[in-house]
Order: sequence, then C-alpha cells, then structure tokens
Amino acid sequence: MDNSGVSFYVHRRDGNQKRNFVLVSRDLAKHYPCNAVHTINMCNQLAERGFNSTGRHGDIMVIAFAETATALGIIAASRLKELNPRNDVFLVTTTREALGAGFCTLEFQEKHSHAASQVMYFGDEIKEKLDGCTRLVIIDDELSTGSTALNLVDSIEEKYRINEFTSVEVWSLLNGMGDRDRQRYKSRGIKLVYLEEVNKTAVEKHAATLDTGVKIAAAGNQKPVITTTSVELTSGDVRYGVDVLKYTNELKSQLGSVARNIKRKGYSAVDVIGTEECIYPAVLLAGFLTRRFPDTKVTCHSTTRSPIVAGNGTLLSDRASLASLYDSGRVTYIYNMAGKPGNTLAVVVTDAVCSTGAKEQFAFALGNSAGRVEFIDIKYGTAVSKSAWQESNAG
Repeated sequence: MDNSGVSFYVHRRDGNQKRNFVLVSRDLAKHYPCNAVHTINMCNQLAERGFNSTGRHGDIMVIAFAETATALGIIAASRLKELNPRNDVFLVTTTREALGAGFCTLEFQEKHSHAASQVMYFGDEIKEKLDGCTRLVIIDDELSTGSTALNLVDSIEEKYRINEFTSVEVWSLLNGMGDRDRQRYKSRGIKLVYLEEVNKTAVEKHAATLDTGVKIAAAGNQKPVITTTSVELTSGDVRYGVDVLKYTNELKSQLGSVARNIKRKGYSAVDVIGTEECIYPAVLLAGFLTRRFPDTKVTCHSTTRSPIVAGNGTLLSDRASLASLYDSGRVTYIYNMAGKPGNTLAVVVTDAVCSTGAKEQFAFALGNSAGRVEFIDIKYGTAVSKSAWQESNAG
C-alpha cells in the first residue's frame, strides 16, 4: 500500500504497542536510501503549498520535529526564505538529545513514538522571534491525531505568549487525522497544510496483516578504510535556533567544498548516511555528489532510533543495528544495507562528538558493502548562549 504522490509505504513497527504502523517515505532520506534531489523537491512542494495557503507575508518562525522531520523542516524553511526574501525566516528543531544543563526548555510528548519525550531548547532569540513573527509554522512528516503539535503549542502557551496576531500553522506531508481531531485545530484557529490525506483505519488494518519477522543484515567481517573531514559552522546549531538563510548558505559553502574533494574512483556507488536527527547535511551533500557524479548511483538515508520490521516484502528489505554515535549505550538502526554493491563508498555525515573507536564500530556495523567510510564531522564554532529568561523557567 502506498501513496503515489508522496511515496509513503505502510510498515509494521517492531515492539511498539502504542501504534502498530509507521509510514515510511521513499523520498525523505530517513529510512529508505533515496535520491536527494527527490527529497529536496518534495520538501519544497510542501513549502510552496504552505506559503500560498494564507496570503500572509512577514517574518516566519519554523519549528521542525525530531527525528524524521528535521531535514523536511530545514528544506521547507529555506524554500520559504526564497519565496519570502524581504522577511526573516527563523528555524529551530526539537530534539531528544540532552544538549546541556542550564538552558531554558519546553518539554512535550509524542505519545505514539518509541521515544515519547521531546524537548525544544531556547536561545536568546526565541522569545523575540515568537513575539515578532507573522506566522508560526510547525512541521512534521505525518499527522496521525495531531496531538504532538498541539502538545508543543500548549507547552509554548503555558510559559510564553504567542502573539494574538500570529498565524499558527501545522504542516505535514501526510494527514491521517479524523474529524474530531481536525475540529480541535479548527476551534483553536490552527491551520492545517499537507500534501496528501491518509485513511488511518485502512493503514492500521494493512499493518496488522504484515509479518513480524525481521531480516537482519549481516555485520561486516572486513575492516573498512576510515577517513575523517571536519566542517565548522559559525551560523549556529538548528536545535538552538538559526537564521535559516545564514545557516543553509554556510552549510552549502562548506559541504560544496567537501563534495569537490571526495574521490569516487574504484567505487560503483556512493551512500551518504545521516545520523539520527542530523539528516539535512547528508541530504545536501548527497545532492552535490549526485550532480558531481551523474553516472554513479548516489543514495541518501539516515540512522534512526525507530525499530521497524524489515524484509517482509515491504520497502525496507533488511535492518542492521548500530551503537549510536551520540550515546554508545543506545541502539540505533539502518535499513537496506545488505543489497548494496560490495564496493560502495559510504559517507557518514554527523554532528556527534565521538571517539575514533566509536566510528570504527559504526563503520564495521555497516557491513561489507562499505569498502571505505568517510566521516564528515559537523562542528559548531560558536557557543550557544543561554536563554535570557532561563532563571524564570528554572522553578
């Protein structure tokens, strides 16, 4: 079962009793190895539809949900800036990472997720941007009940004021909300923007028919060659909020240079891999490499915390387990590695601060298809400032 316009496929969650299904995108660069150009086009399509939905122009604040919608939100925000060049577009992503003590935060729940708690961190600019924006746009890949986005809005309104003249909007690629949930949004004046509708009842029934056995991809038995290149950003970390134009321009400049120095000689394919919430830099680099190597298959996807049943005739053919580069005690997963050619160049783009040993274990777990693994380390060159109103939130 798929949705041909956005190309999502029904899969069964592994061991999640809250919701039996997950909709896996063919083009979102998260679970399935895809063409990064398709990813960018799809995200731009959502931005264009959303931008034209209200007729209101002015400064925009975008909040994108971790994990899956981080790249979606960044690409959409970047497109909004192109459509809205005279006004600011400010972007922040939620996170499940503990990025540091002493920061002003909002916590909220994503009830159906395997990792339900999310956090939104605040830098000094956030309150100013909330007060001054004409539109507050919250972006997720899929809405089931819409409760996660409402939980975030409630968390903001409990502690901070959303300007009464600000249009609050929730955008998604897919919308499976029922009439009652849509009425909750309508009663609060929150606008919904999406590309396609999904019949959630039909999806749940289809997921129940899928096998629960998982095909596990074999770990490697050869040690791949590992290299590391560091990229330092001064425009900020999206988890603390960034001016989207400054952030994306700097990243394009840095990763464009990286792409020009990557050598594909001797490799029949290139697989660019993001890590957990760090998806957009991998998509951007994969896009550069797709244009640089037009005769080579370049794919892009990311590791994830989400265990999904793979290998039952669905889009995901196999699953490998890896220790997280962010937390060695956390298991993460990557899909569709077993069928790759044995001479694939793997390029891992990450903002994790980790040891050489952790990288070696990660590379080994990718399997024998990765003859060489190049790590691109994203580093943030400026310290993130604490919120100006941290003390009022401490109690």
